[in-house]
Amino acid sequence: MGRPPEPALPVGREGAHAPSGNGAAGGCARAYLSGVRLASTLAILALGCAAEVPSAELGTGLDAFEPLAEGQPLPMVPGAQGGFHLWLSVRAGRADAITLIAAPVEAGRPRQDLRLGEGAPRVGIPFVLSSPECFVDRDVQLELEVDDGAAILRDRVRVRPFGDVPGECAAR
Repeated sequence: MGRPPEPALPVGREGAHAPSGNGAAGGCARAYLSGVRLASTLAILALGCAAEVPSAELGTGLDAFEPLAEGQPLPMVPGAQGGFHLWLSVRAGRADAITLIAAPVEAGRPRQDLRLGEGAPRVGIPFVLSSPECFVDRDVQLELEVDDGAAILRDRVRVRPFGDVPGECAAR
């Protein structure tokens, strides 16, 4: 009896990568390799892309991605309309949706979310804080969620926003 045919490699799943020509991270589109024979894996690798683990990283930077260190001071920047924002950046491969979350560590403080769709900028994202007085000079947990179509990738880092922000936080 003959061998069953090898399964097709659907694009957009985690595993090894095959060239996509679309300029995505490393120039590779993901191909799912569960149950695929070694010969298929070697064929994909021979096309020029090494296996890559999907990842996402939250950072800062207006013009270029800069990694954030745990506990790093982060300036709160005054905006043109009188508000304040943090400059954030994201390093990730394919992303159908990106969610950024800022949550002061101190209980009772407001949490804030920002959702970005596919094709949104990844560097120099102005994360506008609706109650900046509740974030300034406090430990704030920044969280990143990237939906890459196959999984939700996460990163988090604790920062300490600083700046000349008027007023007192009314939350509590």
